[in-house]
Amino acid sequence: MTRLHVDELYASDPHTEREISRSFPLPVSPVGKAVNITSKTSTLVVTGRGVLHAIVVNNKGSGSNTCKIYDGTDAGGTLLGTILTDDKLGAIPYGIRFTVGLFILTEVGTQADLTVVYAD
Repeated sequence: MTRLHVDELYASDPHTEREISRSFPLPVSPVGKAVNITSKTSTLVVTGRGVLHAIVVNNKGSGSNTCKIYDGTDAGGTLLGTILTDDKLGAIPYGIRFTVGLFILTEVGTQADLTVVYAD
């Protein structure tokens, strides 16, 4: 099957946007679920296997605020990554599997507003 980029479709006939979207629907796959974290806390997002798609920093933290990501049901699990939220804004893609569970520990400074996007 030949896949065309959206710009190529519109370039071929800019007057048929509605017809193109009906004829060539763009695939949309649900990414999964989301959990919003707005305070310094321990969050067991989900137990069991799954995929961490991204952590979205909606509003930056300050004072060396961190978000630690674990494969486990608590901070004793395997550390998958640490985000310093002071200088990040937007989605941070991961695309990594977890096997025991997805646990997030947010600590230090002023808490960022985070969204954890995952599939179980």
